Amino acid sequence: MKQIFSYSLIVEDLNSRPFEKNLMPLSFIKFMLQFLILITITAYYLNIVTAENPWSLEVMFKSSTLMIVVCGGTVVDTFFTIAAMLAFFNINRYLDEKQRDSLTIKEVLQLYLKRFLRFVPILYLAFFFGVYAMPYFGGSEDPLWHTFQQILFYRCTEPDIMASKLLLVGNLYPFFQDDLNGCMQWTWSVECDMQLFLITPWLVMLYRKIGSKKMYSLMGVFFFIGFIVNYYMAMQHELTAGVFSMNNYY
Repeated sequence: MKQIFSYSLIVEDLNSRPFEKNLMPLSFIKFMLQFLILITITAYYLNIVTAENPWSLEVMFKSSTLMIVVCGGTVVDTFFTIAAMLAFFNINRYLDEKQRDSLTIKEVLQLYLKRFLRFVPILYLAFFFGVYAMPYFGGSEDPLWHTFQQILFYRCTEPDIMASKLLLVGNLYPFFQDDLNGCMQWTWSVECDMQLFLITPWLVMLYRKIGSKKMYSLMGVFFFIGFIVNYYMAMQHELTAGVFSMNNYY
């Protein structure tokens, strides 16, 4: 839902610019990717609710189609790629129109504020509704009650956890948390999107200063560092690729 509010940040009227009309299909693809992410999250949490026979889930997990939908890694990565490309393009085009190579601090802060305000309405609504309103719906006999109260919103009332979610840093603090002991863990994609956007204006300005060849080399270095960090984290915590692997929970 939040991606409905997060397309172009500096110039929003794409229809008035013939060249930018070519970007409209990408904006549509971006929206559809977010829609698929929502489907993935829904399938994920519906499949970890209490089952009368937990071993019956194993039959579902053997389905290749189901695991592609539930894991959804390609969808998330593609979404971030397109979102970053559109943000980079819009900022770069804005600087072209202004005939300069850098943004002012005021302009950067305005970009941050616009991005933040596009995220928080629906995010805060989901957070406060889930924490303070959902307890009044259903009860312990409801099959989804355990998922809502003991998994989705389990630690949301703790002051430090609540602050991390409201400030969009919940993917960083607590640094390592499992899916059975946290607060709205699925918002990590929103938090990552916001954090990645924080560096986008500076990357655009760096690109315009050092040129494309040096920028490609720098991005290659960043990619390699990210790969090493991910590999180290997976080995350090014995994580596996399977989203439902028990090693990823305990």
